[in-house]
Amino acid sequence: MKLGIISDTHVYDRAKYLPKKVLDVLLKEEVDLIIHAGDLTSTKILEELESIAEVIAVRGNMDELQLPEQQKIKIGNFNFLIFHGHGIYPRGDITKLVYKTLEEKCNVLITGHTHRPSILEINGIRIINPGSPTVPRYDKPTFMISEIKEDRIITKIVEV
Repeated sequence: MKLGIISDTHVYDRAKYLPKKVLDVLLKEEVDLIIHAGDLTSTKILEELESIAEVIAVRGNMDELQLPEQQKIKIGNFNFLIFHGHGIYPRGDITKLVYKTLEEKCNVLITGHTHRPSILEINGIRIINPGSPTVPRYDKPTFMISEIKEDRIITKIVEV
């Protein structure tokens, strides 16, 4: 299974649009599922992404959309927690994110909020943060593609 992973698009509140490269890569990669880790800030993003594949999205601190705070899904041998990351202080604190993932009985966390891409593995917990394709902090605009193969997750950062 192939996933498109995106977060912090902030369309209309901080960005005018989602870059065309994001949609082009998701189409080219033929993703099966798109996960948006919050701060969409517009239903337009959902519509654009849903034209490519099924979308699972959670609410970020800037969203007024009717989305859940977090979602859990199982893909293969992996239990994913999708959670924007707001409410974790300091922002992006890895220890607190690992504890939250363990409390939810998951082994993979897809999170956002920091606008900085990272792929970490700590004590058997994988933390994936795709950064932001529109308003990055200190880095280039990014999102991610993950491929789940049996007992492995192969994730790559895509620069916009």
